[in-house]
Amino acid sequence: MKILLVEDNPKTRVMIRKVLGSTQPDIEKIIECEDENEAVDLYARHNPNWVLMDIGLKTGSGLKATERIVKADPEAKVVIVTLFDDVEYRKAAEEAGALKYVLKDRLLEIAEIVC
Repeated sequence: MKILLVEDNPKTRVMIRKVLGSTQPDIEKIIECEDENEAVDLYARHNPNWVLMDIGLKTGSGLKATERIVKADPEAKVVIVTLFDDVEYRKAAEEAGALKYVLKDRLLEIAEIVC
């Protein structure tokens, strides 16, 4: 399984990798990036099984990246991973094509989703 991890905070990327590494032994590759355009490019190049997408990125928007990825590949599996526990963000994530919405204080949920 390949995962695209789109997160601008290096510490959060480490935490997510640890969660995935300890719970998902079948992960062969985790591809990482920090911004919208790179996320879209890496998705097209690597065709990952799952995308773990932050909303607030170094440049651009995780919601916009999600929308662009899903538009290019309607079968894309995107999970929003964010601090924003907000109805409007959840609605925007759904409209962008995200399958799930996980709060960063509940990272173990990611493992349940991608298994």
